[in-house]
Amino acid sequence: MKFIYFSDAHGKGKNSRNRLGDFFSDWLLKIDEAIKLTIDNKCDYRMIGGDVFDSPNVSNTVVDEFVDRIENANLQCYIVPGNHDMTAHNWELSKSSALAHIFRRSKNIHRLTELEDDKTYIKGIAYYHDMETDIKKDGLKTNVNNKYTIVIPHAFITIKDFHPDVLHVKAEDIDCNYDLVLCSHFHEQWGIEEVNNTKYLNLGAFGRLSVSDIKSMPKVALVETEPAKITILELSSAKKAQEVFDIEKYEELKANKKDIKQFIDSLRDVDLQSMDLGQQVTKIGKEQKIEQSVIDHILNTMENVK
Repeated sequence: MKFIYFSDAHGKGKNSRNRLGDFFSDWLLKIDEAIKLTIDNKCDYRMIGGDVFDSPNVSNTVVDEFVDRIENANLQCYIVPGNHDMTAHNWELSKSSALAHIFRRSKNIHRLTELEDDKTYIKGIAYYHDMETDIKKDGLKTNVNNKYTIVIPHAFITIKDFHPDVLHVKAEDIDCNYDLVLCSHFHEQWGIEEVNNTKYLNLGAFGRLSVSDIKSMPKVALVETEPAKITILELSSAKKAQEVFDIEKYEELKANKKDIKQFIDSLRDVDLQSMDLGQQVTKIGKEQKIEQSVIDHILNTMENVK
């Protein structure tokens, strides 16, 4: 089996804060290149590890441009639903989402649960809240023998220690008997790492949402299973960071890290229930005379989390 893999595309029709140019046009260029790589390498499938779109309900234009490209190329595409593809972080409550609609209507785009041939077995695990705790407790296990096994969980899996307040699980803490784990959800790139005889691949986000992704360059992976081989392919259509982000704004944010921490601390124990969270942040920021770049960074982070 041979396929192209990427994750966290976060397609949408509008720009994030600090984004230069047009996100949607740039996104479509990368989608087109991923399709071309799938065809040029004579792949059987294309796999996406979740968060195809940036929200469960995007415009029809975004949906149609994506679906038309897959169907016009006559590709079979398998997708693991991610948290941004869902309503209330629950796939069962997401029947009206853009991705669920695509699964119902497209003959070429399918939800990945299980896929196998004579020599390869692939399992997709859709996002659900607190899945990292379950993975740490129960592991990633399969009963499939005598095949090359791959699992694609839309979970926050890391190689190194991460912030303790962020729900995640380290690869070394996972009881895993799959040959390959294709990671997603965590936007930071760390390539290929082998942990306890299992390979973990994380390409980071295909769609760069904010200035915090400045160090990432979108990539795809060519995964071959007979014999097992992974080739990471850089996208020629992906623009350099200075072409898509306001670099000066990034430098300001780095210089204001202390102000950001101070501002976040000041939000605790504040009762402003009549306002939404964005309004609260803006109001308190102005009262405390916080730099606008700090406020913008926090609003941008909140937007990405949402």
